[in-house]
Formats: sequence, C-alpha cells, structure tokens
Amino acid sequence: MEFSKLSFWQKILPPSILSLITFIFYYPSLTYQFMFDDLPYIVQNIYIRTIAFPEVVFAHTRWLPLLTNQITYKFFGTNPFGYRIGNLFIHITSGILIFFLLNKILNLLNKKNFLRKNSFLLSIITTGLYLLHPVQTQTVTYISQMRLEGLVNLFSFATILSFVHATTSKNIFSKISLYSFSIFLIAIGAGTKEIIIVLPVLIGLIDWFFISKGKISNFKKQIPIHILLFATMFISLSAIKFPPLTKTVALANHSIHNNRGNSLTKEPKQIITPTNFFYSQFRVILHYIAIYFWPFNLGFDYNFNIPNGFNDPTVIWSLFLLMLIIFPALYFFIKKPSNPYSFSVAWFFAAVLPRASFIPSTELVCDYKTHLASFGILFLISIIILNFTKIINHTIKLFSKQKLSKKSEETFNVFDYAFLTILIIGMGYTTRTRNVIWGSDLKFWEDAVKKAPQKARGHNNYGAALMRAGRTDDAVESYYNAVKCDPSYGEPHINLAIHFQKKKERKRAYYHFMEAIKSGEGHPELFNNLGMFYLDDKDYTRAKHCLEKAIKLFSFYGKGIYSRAYLNMGRMYHLQNKFDLALKNYEKSLQGEYKTFYSYYLHGLTAFELKKFDQATWSLESVKKLKPGFQNTETMLATIYYQTHNYKQAANNFGFIYNKNQNNLSTGYNYAQSLMNSGQYEKSIPLFEKCANNKKAFPFASLHIAKCLGKLNQKEKAFNKIEAFIKGSTNIAHKQMGIDLAKEIRKS
Repeated sequence: MEFSKLSFWQKILPPSILSLITFIFYYPSLTYQFMFDDLPYIVQNIYIRTIAFPEVVFAHTRWLPLLTNQITYKFFGTNPFGYRIGNLFIHITSGILIFFLLNKILNLLNKKNFLRKNSFLLSIITTGLYLLHPVQTQTVTYISQMRLEGLVNLFSFATILSFVHATTSKNIFSKISLYSFSIFLIAIGAGTKEIIIVLPVLIGLIDWFFISKGKISNFKKQIPIHILLFATMFISLSAIKFPPLTKTVALANHSIHNNRGNSLTKEPKQIITPTNFFYSQFRVILHYIAIYFWPFNLGFDYNFNIPNGFNDPTVIWSLFLLMLIIFPALYFFIKKPSNPYSFSVAWFFAAVLPRASFIPSTELVCDYKTHLASFGILFLISIIILNFTKIINHTIKLFSKQKLSKKSEETFNVFDYAFLTILIIGMGYTTRTRNVIWGSDLKFWEDAVKKAPQKARGHNNYGAALMRAGRTDDAVESYYNAVKCDPSYGEPHINLAIHFQKKKERKRAYYHFMEAIKSGEGHPELFNNLGMFYLDDKDYTRAKHCLEKAIKLFSFYGKGIYSRAYLNMGRMYHLQNKFDLALKNYEKSLQGEYKTFYSYYLHGLTAFELKKFDQATWSLESVKKLKPGFQNTETMLATIYYQTHNYKQAANNFGFIYNKNQNNLSTGYNYAQSLMNSGQYEKSIPLFEKCANNKKAFPFASLHIAKCLGKLNQKEKAFNKIEAFIKGSTNIAHKQMGIDLAKEIRKS
C-alpha cells in the first residue's frame, strides 16, 4: 500500500496509535527514581539550577542537553517524572519522524519496487520496532543518556526529513527554505553530542540509496548542498571547541587507564591502547547487531574484555562473522547500488563508527551507543518481517485455493493486521519486562551483577543498594566480592570501612580505610569518613588534615555540591570550643547540598551560644520544618524571641514546650511571662497562679498576676494581690516592687 494513495487520517493514525502504545508500555517507568549517572548529571549538577541562555548556547559541546535539563529543572526540580516524560517525548517524536521519513523515501523508488508497494506497512513495522524494541530501554529509561543520544536522533531524523523534502520539492521557495532549515538543524544539533558528526554521511546515504537511486548522475546534483552540510557541521563543532579532525586524531592516538571498578583489560592496571581497543570492537559490533535480532539476556554491562592483540580468538572469529555481513553488502552494492541490504549495513556501520573505532573509551559495551545506528538494523529486520508475512500470506492462499491477485502485495489482510498487532504488543511486553530492572537501584545492580559478575563496580554498587535496603550482611558480602574482582578498587574498601565504623569495630574500619588509601583513589568520602574516625579519637590534627583533603576533593565535583566535610570540620572546632571557627564551617556546609536537620541544628546551636540570634533563628526555624516538635529547638527559639522582645513568637514556642509537659513549672512560668508581655493577660493568669503556689521558686508570680489584673481593669483584685504580697514578704526590695506596681495601676 503506497503512502501517497492514503487519506490524511490514514496517514496520521498509525504513528498516533504507535505513540499511544509506546506511552502505555513506558508509563510505569515514568515514576522511577534517578539511576547511576543520573545523580551527578542531574541531581548534583549545580549548573542546571538556573536557565542561562547566553552562557550555554553554543558555549561548549553538549550545550543543548544542558539547556534542556535547565528548563526541566525550572519546572520539575529534581522530580524524575519531568525528565522521564521529556525523554519519552523525544523518543516518540523521533519515531514519528522515522515513520514519515520512510514513507517519503520509499515512495521515491520505482513504482514496481516491492518496498514502495509496501511502504506503508514497512514504515509501521520499522517505527514500531524503533519505539518498542527492548534494546532501546537502555537509552530511553537512562535519563542522562537519553538527553544525549535521544537528542542526537531527534535532530538527525528531523534534518534528514527536511533535506529529503527540500531535494524532492519542485517549488524553489520551498526548496530553499527546507535546505536552510536543514542547515539550521545541523548547526543546533552539533551541540547535542559529538557522535552527530556522522549526520552528513547519513544524509548522503539517504540521498544515494533513495533519492538518487544509486546513480552518480543524480547524486551529483546534490553535491553542493552536501558540501554545505558538511561544512556547517564542521564549523559548528569547531565553534563549540570540538574541531573534528584535530580532536579525532588526538583521541585516536591517546592511550587511557581503566576506570576503577570497571576494568576492561584482563589486569586492572593495564593501559587501554587505541589498537587493542579497535580489535575489541569486532566482538562489540557483532554483539550490537545480535541484540536486535535476539533481544534476550540484555544487560547494563557485559563480561567483555579488551584483547591483548589481533591473535586473540574472539577477535578473529568476530572479524570473520562481520565479514559475512559486510561482503554481501558490498557484493549487492556492486550488483545494484540502491539495494536496501547495503543501505541498512552502511547506515549501521556509519552511525556506530564514532563509538567503535580506534578512539579508546573506559566503557567497552553500552547498548545505548546503538541508538542512532539501530535504524539501519531495524529497517532490515522490518524488510525480513515484511517478506515473511507475504510468504505466509501466499502460502495460506495457495492452501485455501484462492486466486493470487496482482494487488495482493499492496493490500492489507487479516493476517497482516494480526501479525502486526502481535509483533507490536510482543515488543511492548518485552520492553516493559526489561524496563522493570530500572525500577530500583537494587534490581538494577542485581541484574548488572548477574550479567557481568567479573565487574567490581557492579558488586560495589549492588552492595550499596543492599545496604540502603537494610540487608547489611548481603551488602558486606557484595563489597568483598568487589574487592576480589579488583583489589586495587578503593570504593568497596571505603564502604566497608564506613560500615565497620558505624558498628564501632574500629580495627576493621581502620584496616579498610588504609587499604582504600593504598589504592591511590582520591575519593572525598574516604577522607571525610577517616576524618570522622580521627575525630572520635579526638585526634584533631589528623582529623583536620583529612577533612581539609576531603573539602579539596569535594570541590572538584562542583562548588557547593558537597558539604559534609565542612559540617564535620565545624564539629571538630565545636568540640575544641572554638565556636567562631565552628560557625564559619557550619555556614559553608549550609551553602552546599547537605542540608539536614543535624547541619541546621549545629549551626543554630553555635550561633545561639555566640548570641548571634539572627543566624540562630534562621537555622532553628529550618530545623522546625525538617523535624517539627524537637524540644531543644523550641527552647532555644523561645529564649531568642523573648530576649529580642518578640514575645508573641516566644509565647508560641514556650506554649508548645509547656503543653508537652505541664508539670514543668519553669517552662509554664516563662510561657506566662511571654503571654503577659504580648498582652494576653487572661491566658497568663492561670499559669502564674499555678506557679504562685511555689513562692520559693517563683516569688514574683503573685505580682505578675496583679499586673495582669490591673491591665484587665480589675484593680480591686490587683490591689488585694499586691497587699498580700507585701505582707508576706520579708525582703524590703520586694516590698518596694509591690508598692511601685500599686502606684502604676492607680495611674492607669
């Protein structure tokens, strides 16, 4: 069925239905929490807190994802729903663009071409696979990567669609406008992720295979615009400090070290060379192709290692199998330069090349790296599925003795609809099933450990998730598994040290602290907790040294992000009665992200002790919000408000404390005084009367009652109270206070 022959509603109904189905299957994941890199990339990233167009736009590579995160943060803060719904919108929009792109380019083929005759069904299948294939979950549900890879796809397909319409348009105004729009999209898209550098090549493939139909004479007509697109991409990348040629050459000639806990070499301390990394990519690329045909046993990480040379059996076998894919593509290309198999293979390898070449990386296998390349494979799979349905159709008709129509290839029937429905729902179900592992860090890292049991990072992070879940023994075992996988990995030692430190097993804690230091990792948590360890011993010299080092290391991640070390430094000075220095460090701790009940309380307490009531009030009011009803806070606030003559607020705080324990007459007396001074005389009298029974503790309670009665214009009762007070008092000064109050009441 040709797209051009369909009505408007027939054209928009399939992508609309596919979008809805995609939303339904991804809907449960919209409430999932941030995972792994999402924490530093979003939650702890201070650069997304404000929208800064002038400072961001074209300022550096990947400026567009940063800007989208800034906008999302403006409306959603650190609520993951906002980021996930945005990611799903990007994914669905890319799928819709693919649907209309395929319908457009397939209808440019010869009228007798099988793909053109079935362009509508082929577009539905490819779009459905793109939107709902389970491999895509590692991109769509991985917030930080979708903001990169997803935007690359969005701008790539939007640019290609604009280019195709420009090339095929007969209206000169439309042609110029659409070409200009393509150039604009490339310039903006250059700020998504560096891998978009392949976009001009992908545009060239679309042109060659579908617009020029494999004819050089046709392709030559578009060469000027292709040159312009290439130039735009290179100029845009250079403008954002990523000169493509010099940067690529530099990266391809640079050896790198393994990330701790995620060793790609057989020995953690081995260097990753460009040559050996390139050899490893034969197996990696084969894996990327295989997962789209057999999307089972998917994982966040895999037990792949970088080989030591070309003679490694995995390299030879992987290269051999890749040649079985590439050589037929070259053969078919020579026989027919516009054949779809060659296009699919060319698209996949062109799109995956920036991630699978001589440029070494500390991440060897990441399924999200296939997001743009997946279009080529999924298009090929769709053609295979389409041919399969036609074979089954013809077989059914032959067995049912139906006459085969010439239009049978162009029309839908019950089998087509049924098969398509089963395919889409089946893909959606597998996507939903795979997405479940992103539902919690415990499930996520448990799955990662199962798929890559030799990776220390997975065991360590799984241990941290187990610890948060309260499964302490299992967490400790997982930390030890991480140490076994990579003895030079310091983070599990740090986690073990913190665990034993909390359990007061100081010898074991100290051992793991020292092992972590031996690993050479400059980890701020190590020195922060070791500082606390020395602080417990009151070894202030070592504690200060460690905490200063932690502060320096924390600042590497971003000014103001981490502040626990400042809090602990404040505690250290507090214990030494150096309150001014303690207060300064508490203030710095509250400038960061570590704003807890404890940090506000210590700041408020110290400011209170130094009689810096404004600072104390701010912190203690914050404590009230975080932990309502904390009595020490209410007491200090009540005292501050009373001493600063804010009697109404003082009454509120004293009242809260008194109502908790009405046998505490001292609090009741302060409450009554606050009520009296704020003009609430009737409320204060019963409290003063209760205190007046204990004349030794509260000798002036009856005088306060008299004052309240006088204010309420009950002067006779007031004088009686004063007269009784004077008679019962042996202290001349107290008698004079009674006489003075009587004079004051008479004048009022």
